Amino acid sequence: NPYSVFDGQNTVGRLFYCGWQAAYVKVNSFVTAFRRCEFTRPKSQFFERRGDGRMEFVDCRFTKSTISSSGVFLGSGNMEGVFSRCEFSEVCHSNWNVNNGTCIAVANVTAALVEDTLFVSNGVACSAGWGTSGAQCSGGAGIAICAGAGYDTPVDVRRCRFIANRGGGTGTDSVVLLRALSGRPSSVENCLFVGNEISGRQASRPDQSVSKTTGTLVISKNQVNITGCTFAYNLLDAWGSAAGITVSGGQANIKNTIAFGN
Repeated sequence: NPYSVFDGQNTVGRLFYCGWQAAYVKVNSFVTAFRRCEFTRPKSQFFERRGDGRMEFVDCRFTKSTISSSGVFLGSGNMEGVFSRCEFSEVCHSNWNVNNGTCIAVANVTAALVEDTLFVSNGVACSAGWGTSGAQCSGGAGIAICAGAGYDTPVDVRRCRFIANRGGGTGTDSVVLLRALSGRPSSVENCLFVGNEISGRQASRPDQSVSKTTGTLVISKNQVNITGCTFAYNLLDAWGSAAGITVSGGQANIKNTIAFGN
C-alpha cells in the first residue's frame, strides 16, 4: 500500500501540531493515529503534541529534515505515545537544549512505547571544526530517543535498531538518553546498537573531551532494565563515559546483553 506523504519542502515550519500554535495541519482529537504516512523535509519540526490523549504512529517514516529541524515532541499531559514499525532516517537538528531529542522527545507524559523501529543515519557528524556552533554537529542529547532531565516519563524500547547515528557538541550527547524521574522503570529490550558515533567534546570548549554523560545509551536518575541487547562497534570521542552504556545516575539492570568492539 502506498504512503500518504506530508512534504514540507524545507519551507513549512511545523508539519503538525496538536494544541494552540499555528502549523501546516492542526490536530485536536483526543486519540490521534497516523498509519503508513511519510513525513519529510520540515523546516523546523515534524510533529508536536501537548495535552491529554493518545498519540500513535504505525508504519510511518520520518526523513530528511534540515539542520534546524527536530523530530516528534510529546509533552505536558496525561498522554501515551506509541511508535510502532516506524523509520527515522537523515533527521538532524542543531538545537543544543538537552531536553530536545533529534528524532523522538518525550516530557511529562504518562508513558512512551517505541517498538520495531529503525533509527539510521540521524544527526550530523562533528567534522567542520569545534570552535563555533552551527551545522557542524547535532544537538545530540538523545539523537534517536530523549526522555529529558527532570521529566516523569517511563519509556519502553523494544526490538529497535540504532545504526550509524552521529552527534556531538553539547557534552551530553547520546543515541538514547533516559534521564526521566519516572515512577516505574524504563526498559530497553532486544535492541541493536551498531556503528553509532558520539563526540563528548563541547563546541564551546573544544579542547576538553571529559564527559560523564555521553555514550550510545545514557541512563541518569531512573531505573532501566536492559535485556537481550547488542552494542557493537560504537565510537565515542570522550573519556569519563562508555561508548556502549553509560550510567551516570540511577540504576541499570543488564541481562543477556552483548557489548563488543566499542
